[in-house]
Amino acid sequence: MEQIRETVSNNPDIKKVKSIKARMHGNQTFVDIIIVTDQTLNVFESHQITEEIEKSLMEKHQIQNVHIHIEPQ
Repeated sequence: MEQIRETVSNNPDIKKVKSIKARMHGNQTFVDIIIVTDQTLNVFESHQITEEIEKSLMEKHQIQNVHIHIEPQ
């Protein structure tokens, strides 16, 4: 879990990783993440951040099933 947190935290647009929950279903890992970002980001920018996180998790940890919730602050 700490490796996932480190991967997510490496994104400079993330102020904080509020929570990470992971579970296995068969041979697949499902991850739910809540991150805190700057409240001035627009929807497109927020979406780009989630895409970058998903790509990093796939490349580094082979995790394909990710749900990311953004909390602006």
